Amino acid sequence: AFVMALEGELLPWSAQLNTVVPGVKSEDGSESPTTDYDGIGNTKKFMAASPNDTESSSAAYYCNKYKFKNGKNGYLFALGEALVVHKNFTKITQAYNAIGCSDTAVSLQDGYWTSNQDTRYRAWYGKTAVQDAGTAGRGDLHFVIPVCQY
Repeated sequence: AFVMALEGELLPWSAQLNTVVPGVKSEDGSESPTTDYDGIGNTKKFMAASPNDTESSSAAYYCNKYKFKNGKNGYLFALGEALVVHKNFTKITQAYNAIGCSDTAVSLQDGYWTSNQDTRYRAWYGKTAVQDAGTAGRGDLHFVIPVCQY
């Protein structure tokens, strides 16, 4: 189980990184990223592979910098975790709207980065409006929302 932050940012997946992150599932690998639920591990691997990124140039760094009320740092969820968001999007939108976070709900509908790569130039994002997932260029701007395991 994880919780999602009340806010997020439009950021690139990574402004610096143009290599495949070792150990993170990708479409080229033996296992599909749709079965990946290790956003915490992916975030750590992403940050280790891209030490020159910052919280304003990288989805993973932004999420890791975010502090939840329980004192834990956030992480960038994996594609499998993002698909859980897709399946529960109506309930999540209702919850966000009930507490006055409608901008966050709209941003999630437009598309949000996951911690999974596709190739050295592309990464996976969740998209609730039309489809459940797709890929985009790592420098493209998509919504980034920190999550935290409880």
